[in-house]
Amino acid sequence: MPAIAHSRDHRLWVLTAAESCYVLHLDDDDLLHGLHWGPALTPEQAVTLLDYPPPRPRSCEDPRDGTLDLSAAGGARYAHAGLQVRFADGTRDLELRFTGHRVAENDLVLTFADNHYPLAVETHYRVCAGSPAIERRLTARHTGDPSADPIRITRADSATWILPTLADYRLSQSYGQWAAENQVSRSTLARGATVLGSGRGVSSHHASPWAMIDDGSATGEHGAVYGTTLAWSGNWQIIADRLPSERLSLSVGAAHVPETRLLEPGDELSTPVSVGMYTEGGFGAASRAWHDYIRANVIPHPDEARPVLYNSWEATEFDVSVKAQMALADRAAALGVELFVMDDGWFGRRVDDTAGLGDWTPNPDRFPDGLGPLIEHVHGLGMKFGLWVEPEMANPDSDLYRARPDWIISRPQRHRTRIREQHVLNLARSDVAEWVHATIERLLSENAIDFLKWDMNRPLTEVGDDTSVIDYVTNLYAILDRLRADHPALRIENCSSGGGRVDLAACPDAELARLGELIAAYKSVRHVVQLGVQHRLGPSHAVQFLARDGSELVVLAFHNSSRFGRPAAALPLRALDPQAVYRDTATGGGVHHGAVLMTRGLPLDLPAGECASTLIHLRRVGLSPHRME
Repeated sequence: MPAIAHSRDHRLWVLTAAESCYVLHLDDDDLLHGLHWGPALTPEQAVTLLDYPPPRPRSCEDPRDGTLDLSAAGGARYAHAGLQVRFADGTRDLELRFTGHRVAENDLVLTFADNHYPLAVETHYRVCAGSPAIERRLTARHTGDPSADPIRITRADSATWILPTLADYRLSQSYGQWAAENQVSRSTLARGATVLGSGRGVSSHHASPWAMIDDGSATGEHGAVYGTTLAWSGNWQIIADRLPSERLSLSVGAAHVPETRLLEPGDELSTPVSVGMYTEGGFGAASRAWHDYIRANVIPHPDEARPVLYNSWEATEFDVSVKAQMALADRAAALGVELFVMDDGWFGRRVDDTAGLGDWTPNPDRFPDGLGPLIEHVHGLGMKFGLWVEPEMANPDSDLYRARPDWIISRPQRHRTRIREQHVLNLARSDVAEWVHATIERLLSENAIDFLKWDMNRPLTEVGDDTSVIDYVTNLYAILDRLRADHPALRIENCSSGGGRVDLAACPDAELARLGELIAAYKSVRHVVQLGVQHRLGPSHAVQFLARDGSELVVLAFHNSSRFGRPAAALPLRALDPQAVYRDTATGGGVHHGAVLMTRGLPLDLPAGECASTLIHLRRVGLSPHRME
């Protein structure tokens, strides 16, 4: 079956993903409907959806309200409109006519134009091969002649996902705070609009652009789940609009409030990508599908072994020098560390957090010969070298700030809000973005740096009309893309307010020996944990990683504090070959039968103590005999 099928007679498109599909229909008024999102249908089956009676008319609103995949402002439709504009004469409604479509393998583009004003709109869809994921974005283009009035885009969401009518709607969302990110909250959706988002100028610890919907009955391994996210690092919103008709739409986009975009003739606005997927098999199957999609489409070098990393911050904080860092690198190498990262304090007058940000040259007192001797020493120990930077920031006590105070995001008649003793550079300005790129490029060209820990420790404030958060994020992406293109071996960690890592300097020698054992254990199972399929086992205290070929698995189990003092029950495993037998690689003892492991479970011998843990590595060694002796 093709990824995208089109019925010209029925004005219908079927986007077929792995075990699911999304069906679009264009009605006689050129309104685009999300007709179906769920289990896979053939094109012939999808056409029969048109035989279902349309929604009943209501007294005050268009019965099609809440069904529109391209939800533009206009008419008697009061659900959230993902596309909102303001024309020069004050008109805010849109009347779009269909002008055509394009299909190229897994990509579909539907094109529209306003009936009166010079505005063209395109909705883009991509079916991701081997995945239930569908990527979506929207473009808006001013098609007028050079003398035409500009058009203001007041909102342009990437996608409006139309869900089927469910018995109920439960929302799963992510929330948190610094050092406690990505907590999951689940609640029944109230009627009306539920708004998730960030207005901090960055995607933050407090929420992430991700949501899942189910009917309230999904579990870890059972039930249908709808999910969506936004590939964007700035302001964002997800609006779940539950209408009186019990229809639900999820509008996903880069938040445009208070920011708007003015399109001059010839200008085009393109939104970030929203990804959506429908899965069956509960939140576990949804999680695994997201993992597979991200590995295949998002993460660069997904199969590259993630190195054991040591970071200097907790050991030294700002008190760094070439001699002390060399000694620290010696101890890290002895533990089996593969990547040594020198954190904050190596540059400018950076003896504490009040000075130096923006002056990205080695402190001459601490590194009289630059970074070269330390990097050479680290490489000589068989480790890669990484460096901490925070290029989007400047301290008031820095040469950069004194020379270019106008580069800070600020308003002339307003106090400059200082957070963590620092201000944010206005990367929306092309000259500032070019300076950031040139500064980091020089650092990389002059030093054999393998890894950058790119930090970002505060949100944006004093954002005015002359500062576009959208341009800020777009320019940041361009900087990172250029650095990766010019330095293909470089790896960049996105560390937004990252915390400390292992505090080696505070550990006694016995603990250092234990840490070395843990590193060795991690290396022995790294290929399974990083590349395998994850299964959450019952409560939150155990997780299984299964190699994709089924040849081995790793189980991590922990004493849940609420169960402290009770014996650990046997743990039923998942997705094994019931005919296979498995042996523990640590003990080399008796075998475990796959069928028994999935029914009776894996015996756990957890050590005593709250939050005690164990790691079990099983390898398939053959097939179970079919007869009894």
